[in-house]
Amino acid sequence: MKSLVVKKAIWGFGASVVLSLCYFLSRHDVLGGWHGMIDWPLLLFTFGLVAILIAAFTFSTKVMICVPAGYLFGSFAAWLFNTDRIDLGGGRLNDSWMIWTVLFIIFLLAGVVWEIICICKHED
Repeated sequence: MKSLVVKKAIWGFGASVVLSLCYFLSRHDVLGGWHGMIDWPLLLFTFGLVAILIAAFTFSTKVMICVPAGYLFGSFAAWLFNTDRIDLGGGRLNDSWMIWTVLFIIFLLAGVVWEIICICKHED
């Protein structure tokens, strides 16, 4: 039992460190100041930490892998495919937050599905 608790803690800590590194790179505009957002990276980071915490308690290693990967690939895709436009009121719009969020959620859900598939295969 103690060994399982230690494994959960190590996996959760490792995934949290990787997610924190991804947050630092995207939030502090290390990648070039592309998004101009202040709160959105923190919101996704917080959501990711909660997902990692839940995954650590259930020992869902696939989810703990997919959360930081989704944050990283989502931010990279948002940087790559974002567009700036002007709304009807004259304000600046950027769709990078939508790309980032959708990919982050897709990766998170893919991790959940991957975990369920692995559990079902082990039960057979």
